[in-house]
Amino acid sequence: MTDSSLVSEELSGANFKDERLSKRLLLIADSLSKKSEQSIPAAMDGWHDTIATYRFFDNEKVTPAKILEPHLANTVKRIKSHNIVLCLQDTTELDYSSKSDIEGLGPLNTNTHRGFLLHPTIAITPEREFLGIVNANMYTRDSIGDKELNRKRPIEDKESIRWLDSFEIVDGIARECSDTLMVNIADREGDIYELFHETGGIRHGAGAHWLVRAAYNRKVSKDTKLWDTVEKEEVCGHIEFKLPKRGNTPARIVTQELRICKVKLGGSRREGGALPPLEVTAVLAREINAPKGSKPVEWLLLSSLPVYGKECALMLMQWYLCRWEIEIFFKTLKSGCTVEELQLEHISNLYNCVTLYMIIAWRVMFIRSMGLKIPDENCTLIFTDNEWQSVYCISNKTKILPEQPPSVYQMIIMIAKLGGFLGRKGDGYPGVTTIWIGFQRMVDFAHAWAYR
Repeated sequence: MTDSSLVSEELSGANFKDERLSKRLLLIADSLSKKSEQSIPAAMDGWHDTIATYRFFDNEKVTPAKILEPHLANTVKRIKSHNIVLCLQDTTELDYSSKSDIEGLGPLNTNTHRGFLLHPTIAITPEREFLGIVNANMYTRDSIGDKELNRKRPIEDKESIRWLDSFEIVDGIARECSDTLMVNIADREGDIYELFHETGGIRHGAGAHWLVRAAYNRKVSKDTKLWDTVEKEEVCGHIEFKLPKRGNTPARIVTQELRICKVKLGGSRREGGALPPLEVTAVLAREINAPKGSKPVEWLLLSSLPVYGKECALMLMQWYLCRWEIEIFFKTLKSGCTVEELQLEHISNLYNCVTLYMIIAWRVMFIRSMGLKIPDENCTLIFTDNEWQSVYCISNKTKILPEQPPSVYQMIIMIAKLGGFLGRKGDGYPGVTTIWIGFQRMVDFAHAWAYR
């Protein structure tokens, strides 16, 4: 299986009720996979294919849902093979301010910044194997609203509805995959009482669960609030992890003490009527011994999972830490696929193209995760002979092939080194950026190797 054919195979079940469109999708996917960092004209094989690609994205039969459909079906199959699956949701802005001729763009954080917002939900395992994309919500703003006025609007009229939409989709998949525990995970923006209300708080029956980082210090009783209630609990354990680099803030090791308890949130007032109090699980993770000058890292997590005790607190924290994978996905989409450089006539065409690039971004993250899941397996499970042989010979500066192909892990390390990974002691497993760059070089090497 090749790097690019993995995407084509993933999309082979596409059905636009037009065989020509289904075939065209596979051709486009194959070309963009091989040259994902290049523009559409540069990635295509000549002007005819370029025009056909633009026409494909402009066709009224082509929609993000139709492009994603076969990938979603394959993702559900992968989900069914696991006991626990984490579904991560978040929002990112795609900025096309320099491309004012694209019709349909909306304001982003300011009226001068134009583009659209992408809110995907991705499925991974607790071991961070990237299973696929289960939802892709794309939308524009008509204007930048007044926050105070927005608070008074019903949830159906707010951008916040996207968090509920994600949970409902995951909940539907969870009912289909009844032997798999599915947990929808969100950052502070997902602290929405309507989302908690969907499950009635702690859930014991069928369906998905949620795990959300609290943004509001809600009332627990008439005189007590959430943080005060949880911090009265005894410390039940500790967790240590590496906090990734953020902007100019370097990465560092964080040690947190954990507290866990069940709390009853005091309900929430709404124009259509008050939402009732709900019992939820709460975990307070507070950093100890933070470096001088660094703000201690403190998170309070809320969940519908009926858990309690040290092991449960550690489990929920470890699952929440997996949320970083969606940040890596956004980085892959923007830096690897360079989707903010796309030049298409209308935002609907842009939606279609970005959806396809999301599946291409999944491919690289999926193969990266295979290096962790099956590191010692023969690399021919994932790579063609032209791919592994060309990379092996170039990496080792030899014309002599080994008696046995390298392992999946060895192959990914060689690819990452082509992308700038140094592989020094202590460097750990290569990041998605170096793997991405190395994959692009591998495609060229493999092509040349085929005609040697």
